[in-house]
Amino acid sequence: MTKVSVVVLSWNTAELTCACLRSVSAAFAAEGIDGELVVVENGSDDGSAERIATEFPEAVLLRNEENRGYASGVNQGVAASHGEWVLLLGSDALLLEGALTSLLGF
Repeated sequence: MTKVSVVVLSWNTAELTCACLRSVSAAFAAEGIDGELVVVENGSDDGSAERIATEFPEAVLLRNEENRGYASGVNQGVAASHGEWVLLLGSDALLLEGALTSLLGF
């Protein structure tokens, strides 16, 4: 079982979402964390889904045809996750070095 699933909801934030996902991937690698990326693409029209699929093939990418809103989107992401722990992370957030290890320590 994956220890932590990071769920990110994306809607027309391709640049921010990719920066966020890069920070999560880097945290998994640097901190030696067994992690899973789950991205819910909420009907963007800025090419977000295609870019995420290309740059982060390891991510579980859920594509919605329309924007289902925040609550529905994150619930969809949590339902698709397999982690013991789930972190909901905004697409405009970046994980700082050591953040996941600190969170998991609690």
